[in-house]
Amino acid sequence: MDAGQFTSAVPRIRYQASIDEWVFSEFVRQFGERSPGRKLLEIEGFMLSLNVTPVFLSAKGFAEKWLAKLSDAGIPHKAIVFEVVESPILLENEDLIENLKHLRAAGAKVSVDDFGSGYSNLRHLIQLPVDIVKFDKAFLSELTAQQGKSRILLPSLISLCHELGYQSMCEGVETSEQVEFLRHTNCRFVQGYFYGKAMPLADVLALSLQGSPPSTDS
Repeated sequence: MDAGQFTSAVPRIRYQASIDEWVFSEFVRQFGERSPGRKLLEIEGFMLSLNVTPVFLSAKGFAEKWLAKLSDAGIPHKAIVFEVVESPILLENEDLIENLKHLRAAGAKVSVDDFGSGYSNLRHLIQLPVDIVKFDKAFLSELTAQQGKSRILLPSLISLCHELGYQSMCEGVETSEQVEFLRHTNCRFVQGYFYGKAMPLADVLALSLQGSPPSTDS
């Protein structure tokens, strides 16, 4: 079974909440006080994203529980972005909405992930308490298509997000041409292999700390 098959099978075998719990606990371990990833949080403006499934986010008291764990570990709430994938239940679950509001009130940011793929609803851009809209990589992969409709649609969607008060992010950036295209759309954040592939924490630390002033700790 490859990674894609495993990921799609998780909800069916009802282990999603257990896996999410492990991921969040590991995050706290890796980035808490006296942990290896701590130096990343000392970089001004640095943010870390955590994927959270609607199932996990729907648990009553989710926000209160994990914000307390972050605080106990000395992890600033403002350094965290909770990314939630669009789902039909997003607007129907009161506990989920309350958790999103609680996270944002505490200083964390919330992002709608993979907007434009699978289930998408423009109503989410009006009603969901989020900060960032993350556009699916399909928009960029279709820029070179013969019809080129993404060249019209993506800038319009980014502009709409800005008008609604959201920040924009595009994933799947792999070429300098895509970077240049997004620069003209005023897209706030970009993500993709053009900047780097998934790597171990030690490599992320080495890359992120390049050019940072030396520590003054004794």
